[in-house]
Amino acid sequence: MPEHQTIMILRAPSFEAVRTFTVETGFVQINTITIRQTESIEEFFNETKDTTPLF
Repeated sequence: MPEHQTIMILRAPSFEAVRTFTVETGFVQINTITIRQTESIEEFFNETKDTTPLF
């Protein structure tokens, strides 16, 4: 049986909000769900701008 993959890019306040969305919409009933939490380049820069470089 061929495998299909759907990729959704969501902006949400938390990981739990995305998980709740997948349950409430029924996606978990017919799909294998993998949630990958990421951040924007701007968020990453703001979080790391004051750190000391390792090298």
